[in-house]
Order: sequence, then structure tokens, then C-alpha cells
Amino acid sequence: MLQGSYARHAKRAIPGYLMLVVLILSGVFFSEYFATARNYYSILNQSASLVLCAMGQTLVIMIGGIDLSIGHVMALSACMVATYNETMGMMPAILMVLLMGVIVGTCNGIGVTKLGLPPMIMTMATQFICRGIALIIRPRAGGSIPKPVYKFFTWKSGPFSTMLFVILIATILMFYILQCSRFGRKMYAIGGNPVAARKNGIDVDTNTIAAYVITALFAVVAGIIVAARMGSADAYCGDTYALDSITATVIGGTGMEGGVGGVTGTLGGAILVAILSNVMNMLRIDTMAQYLVRGAILILALVIHFDNPSRSASKKVGKNRKQEEKQKERGDGHEQ
Repeated sequence: MLQGSYARHAKRAIPGYLMLVVLILSGVFFSEYFATARNYYSILNQSASLVLCAMGQTLVIMIGGIDLSIGHVMALSACMVATYNETMGMMPAILMVLLMGVIVGTCNGIGVTKLGLPPMIMTMATQFICRGIALIIRPRAGGSIPKPVYKFFTWKSGPFSTMLFVILIATILMFYILQCSRFGRKMYAIGGNPVAARKNGIDVDTNTIAAYVITALFAVVAGIIVAARMGSADAYCGDTYALDSITATVIGGTGMEGGVGGVTGTLGGAILVAILSNVMNMLRIDTMAQYLVRGAILILALVIHFDNPSRSASKKVGKNRKQEEKQKERGDGHEQ
């Protein structure tokens, strides 16, 4: 089942990678600054936090859920680290935001499983709560990060940088979770058919809560990285990450209907979204127009990948008719 799901996901990831190639070629064609070392590092910086959020989003979408709070959890994490490290030190501040991630993820999971709230409504409520707390902590952009931490997260040498290693580590970690662990197999089973998974002895509620906790922790780490890289924090720094992480996940071939997904496509989808933003900024496209483009790409990805039951049924009917026609032709041939 796991190999079949991953093979299906790999096929669904192909359109995303084709779009990525076209986008890169367009960037090279339209801007002389696109294929420069400076822009390469800029794309890595934009991609790192998005890859982390998209990896977490992949997990919840794969089980048939969604997390709209992911960007605001990231922003709250950044605000807390940039503010509280000044009084309590960097490590205690990091531990505090990791605990915050566990609490937020647990609340999301309990709301979805135990209270029966739709994932979209539950995580939207959490989104507003996190935004409110972030604004209380940091009403204006500011805060600070210790110089050694800032230097570590902004390090670069040749083709390598800290952000590149962040992307690689996040991808490998999520690949291991989904493809090499029992927990990953349970995620595919729950996404494919939660009723059958429950009958087979899988604790659907506990594993769903765990998925939301892991997603929140990925968002927390993304927030720490954003604060460390910028040297400060802003309560609005995660505003686009919910839409961008969903877009990256869906472009990468993870099915909104659940049961199909993986990191291979999500990685490509996240890089595509980051490069798209980079190219639009280079071409000085208006912010409002950028939102329109992102929304259009998300709709396009959903149209390509979403398994509509009626569309699947019509395909089945068409296939059956073709088989019947072939059998008829064979029968007529034997009679002659």
C-alpha cells in the first residue's frame, strides 16, 4: 500500500517539476539578475522557511485535514524568540516556543478529533489566537537575536549555505517519517480510509493529533529560522505562508482528498512558489497581482490533481465501455 501510494504521488509530482523548469527558464529569460549568486542565496532564504511549513502541511493534508494556522504559528514563534531571548537567553526561548508548538498542535488535533470541528474552522480559530498573542508580544517589528546565532543562520560559502542544509534536513526528516516509519504508514492508511484504518486497530484520533503537533513544530522551527536570519521579528511575517504552503503541497501532488502524498513533490512545489515570488518581485509585479497569480496556480493544481468522485466515475464508465466494445469486436471476429 505504501509503495503504491508513493508511486502514485511520484506521477502526480511530474507537472509541478515541469512548471518549475519552465519558471526557471522564464526567470533567466526575463531578468539578467536571476541567474546570479546573490539571487541564488535569496531564493534559498525564501525557500527554507516555506519548505518547513510545506512539509508540515503535507502531513495534515495527506490525512484529509488542513492547517491554516501554520503561518501565524511561525510568526508567533519568531516574535517570542526575538523578544524573550533578550531576558531569558536563546536556548530557554527556543524551548519555550517548541512547547508553544506542541500546545497549539495538540489543540488543533483535539479540536478536529474529539470536538469534531472541521479542520479549516479549527485551524482558522487558532490562526486568529496566534495572531493576537504575537501582536501583544510584538506590536511593532523589532527584537533582537544574538550575533553568533545570526551569523550561523546567514552563513554561506560557494554553493552552500545554512539555509540549504535546513532544506535538506527538513526533507530527509519528513521523508523518513512518511516512508520509513510505522507512523508514516498509519498516515497513509488514515488518509486513504479512516474507517478501515480504525477497524484495523489504528488509533486514528491519537495519530491525527500527532500529525497536527508535528506540523506545528515544523512551523515553530520555521519561525526560529526567520527571526534568526532577519535578526528581528514581525507579527505579520507569516501572513502568506498558509496559502503558500498549501499551494506548494498541492502542486507537489499531495491529494486534498487524503491518502496520497510525499516529500518529493512538496520540495519541488515549495521551491517553485519561492522562485515564483522571486521572479514577480524582480519584474516589479504589484503585491495584489501576486496574490491573484498564487490563487490561480492553486486552482490550477487542484484541477489537475483533485480526484473528483463524479469525474473518477465517468472515467470508469468510459473504460468499461471501451472494454465491452473490444470484447464485442473479438466476438464478431470469431463468428466470421
